[in-house]
Amino acid sequence: MLYGPNKSRHDENALAIFESAGFDDDDADRAVDAIFLFVLGNATGPAANVSLRRRLSKGGADPEAQLAQAMTEATEIAGTFPRLRARIERAAGTGYNAAPDSSFRFGLTALLDGIGARKAL
Repeated sequence: MLYGPNKSRHDENALAIFESAGFDDDDADRAVDAIFLFVLGNATGPAANVSLRRRLSKGGADPEAQLAQAMTEATEIAGTFPRLRARIERAAGTGYNAAPDSSFRFGLTALLDGIGARKAL
């Protein structure tokens, strides 16, 4: 369950922030929901990864080998598209996948900037 006293306190405080910034009730609700869903979506990735590895290892299978094979196949498919291929080649030497925090920060900043720009209209 995603709702309880802590979530209520979070929602109350988040709504207060947006209302004090001049958002009406509907836009404050949308802004709080968008941010919560963005954060929740990013948090579920690691949990899904753990669950996938467990499922793949049932019956003594090697989940790392299966994931490596899936990544190889996905990379081959994506490699037929020039923009995706360029990003794959660039990311291979940058450690992009080892540092997803920068993607989270970028996404959250873009989301907040967009909400702020919408208010400025």
